[in-house]
Amino acid sequence: SLLRELEKTDSTNVKLQLNFAFFSVKSGQWDKAIMRFEKALKLKPDYIEIYLHLADAYTQKGDKEKVIQNLEKFVALTDDLTLKQEVRGYINKLKIN
Repeated sequence: SLLRELEKTDSTNVKLQLNFAFFSVKSGQWDKAIMRFEKALKLKPDYIEIYLHLADAYTQKGDKEKVIQNLEKFVALTDDLTLKQEVRGYINKLKIN
């Protein structure tokens, strides 16, 4: 496929990695999605929304510990106070259940 060819020539393209990740999400390939999201994050560490996508993928896998880890990373890095509060509330709920 064109995407695969592109990846060979430019595997450092963040957008491409994210597109692949979302592709994997759509087809329920959570491990693949996680791998792609992590690759994208390495390329662009300030793209902190990726932590939310990772948390989502780990939710689908049922790995609560990883969900919490990724959400906490997001909370630590976001400047959005409303989001910070919301995500913290969600983390607390996860820790209780």
